[in-house]
Amino acid sequence: MEFNRTSVRRRSRGRLRRTALIAGASAMLLAAGTAVAPGASGVGAGDARGTVSVSPRVAALIARMSLDEKLSFVHGGTDPRALGQAGYIPGVPRLGIPELRLTDGPAGVRVNAHATAMPAPVALASSFDDRLARTFGQVIGRDGRALGQDVLLSPMTNIIRVPYAGRNFETFSEDPLLSSRMVSGEIGGVQSQGLIATVKHYAENNQEDNRMGVNVNVDEQTLRQIELPAFEAAVKAGAGAVMCSYNSVNGSHGCGSDELLNSILKEQWGFQGWVMSDWSAAHATTDIVNGLDQEMPSGVFLGDKLKTAITNGTIPVSELNDSVARILGQMNIFGLLDGTAGGGPHATRRAAPRSRRRWPSPARSC
Repeated sequence: MEFNRTSVRRRSRGRLRRTALIAGASAMLLAAGTAVAPGASGVGAGDARGTVSVSPRVAALIARMSLDEKLSFVHGGTDPRALGQAGYIPGVPRLGIPELRLTDGPAGVRVNAHATAMPAPVALASSFDDRLARTFGQVIGRDGRALGQDVLLSPMTNIIRVPYAGRNFETFSEDPLLSSRMVSGEIGGVQSQGLIATVKHYAENNQEDNRMGVNVNVDEQTLRQIELPAFEAAVKAGAGAVMCSYNSVNGSHGCGSDELLNSILKEQWGFQGWVMSDWSAAHATTDIVNGLDQEMPSGVFLGDKLKTAITNGTIPVSELNDSVARILGQMNIFGLLDGTAGGGPHATRRAAPRSRRRWPSPARSC
């Protein structure tokens, strides 16, 4: 596999689509919960985005939300409390839907407060111990909840393929099996404490040089056997969110790839959580049709432009409803709609972190 140099012949897309239909049908049968048939609200539609299981509670909330309230969930906003975390979603106070705070943290929670400094994930993977990975995740999960955070932008599980890539220390290894075991263990630990884990950067984000412009040309066998196994393992471990990547894969932006986000992630793997962009990695309003559910850290494309597209009928409101259902669905699973988060001693606390010094927020790249 080479980057931006050699175009590798890809397998037949028709064969991939047939595989997607079969795998998507299996995922629908195995999915927990009830797959709500599309109605006036368009929630739970079994379309090209895959079927999402929607609880009656979430469906009722979406039915009561205004268009602007729904839009506030699919892009980031400004946190009035300014905790120094990476992202923020305001919630809907009148419906009892709380705010969401998202923090970076592959090696420990990163906010304007003291948190445990963890070993680099690549060092964790060197232990070859997935039980240790779970403990590693539990520590980060407890820190995140105690510091008032709801979503962790971690773990990173891109395969190490470029030796000098600047963020290799944040991921696990060059081996798909080891990475799969480690990411599953860490996600189990993080989410046992009530903090939603976000596996990243999906997919082929294996270098930092020109990461926003590089196009990774990769054949299907290499993609499936080398890069994707750890992401699939993360989905099977129950990761609540997936972060798509800056780079392009076979000519399509990572955050606008119908093949990666809809066909593989949501249809074949049956992913029930939501897809958020890496920071400023969205490229078009139509990304929401191709599988992107949330643009971070602001709403350049999934804000006013999406509202206009829905109002004039260019994009159906069912696409927006599906994205909101995925986000609220995970909030419901994690107890956030009840003001608690199951599984951890700090789950019922959402207190602001106490800090003696306000550090300036660095330029974000998650």
